[in-house]
Amino acid sequence: MTQADFVIDRSGSIVGITPTNQAARQWIDEHCQTEGWQWLGQTLNIDIRMAPAVVQGITDDGFTVEG
Repeated sequence: MTQADFVIDRSGSIVGITPTNQAARQWIDEHCQTEGWQWLGQTLNIDIRMAPAVVQGITDDGFTVEG
């Protein structure tokens, strides 16, 4: 069983994006401007309006997404 590179979890108007490996975390670091308060553990939390563009970027770069 292969685990996706990112796990996506929608909770109301917030979308949690959890990288599951170092390459995925590096992608976030290189492509997303984040603030410390957006992180809950290993999960980046973003506004639902921004999520489609981020997920599109993730998949365009060849990463897999679950959720």
